[in-house]
Amino acid sequence: AHELASALGEALSSRPDEVHELDDFALAIGDLDIERSLAHEGLGESPSRRVLLAEDNPVNQMVLRTLLEQVGVTLRVVENGREAVDAWAAGEWDLILMDAQMPEMDGLEAASAIRAAEVADGRQRTPIIALTAKAMKGDRELCLEAGCSDYITKPVNSAQLLAMIREWLDKPAASES
Repeated sequence: AHELASALGEALSSRPDEVHELDDFALAIGDLDIERSLAHEGLGESPSRRVLLAEDNPVNQMVLRTLLEQVGVTLRVVENGREAVDAWAAGEWDLILMDAQMPEMDGLEAASAIRAAEVADGRQRTPIIALTAKAMKGDRELCLEAGCSDYITKPVNSAQLLAMIREWLDKPAASES
């Protein structure tokens, strides 16, 4: 597994002029689908965005870190919902990617706790995108009811994820609800 993670990291971090044959590959590992060609697009002309990733799976962490850092995101990774709430409270985040199922405190509990703290502290709402393997009818609504701004199912398609991130980063803070 360590060798696979190293090889994947090297493949995803290579520059397009170094490895032409990898420019358009799509790869599904764990719960994530990464299309390497998107990793070089960036998130527009804006300065680096601060994203908090709450994800307990090390392979998903590595794949998402590689993708997001290549598009210019400043990323902090935490491993459970409790750490996500603490990291949110200690910093300013443009967006949170929250795995719905994690140990200690799941992502939906963490989203609810963050929303309650935003109200109590008078802070602006931080967009929270739920990442979940649950794709049954009603699962999206559960995520939204818990306070998530949006929802994307695993395996995550990188094009959809980056489009969703762009959409939420481009919204004025007042429109996040």
